[in-house]
Amino acid sequence: MLETALPWAQRDFPGKVKILSDCEVERMITRSGESKRIEVVRAKLADGRSVTVRAQTYVLSAGAVGSS
Repeated sequence: MLETALPWAQRDFPGKVKILSDCEVERMITRSGESKRIEVVRAKLADGRSVTVRAQTYVLSAGAVGSS
């Protein structure tokens, strides 16, 4: 994943793919309570900083190969 799929995604979608490693999701905010439509993700980075992510598409992966 680190040597192929992730670099390819960044290459093929420049400026549209951002990878956050060592990041723990604290909350996923959905639209009108619908579990299938995420509007905002709030997370904490390894250094303790909080980050709010708004996107059209989210990919949540917990492992290098098995969960992707």
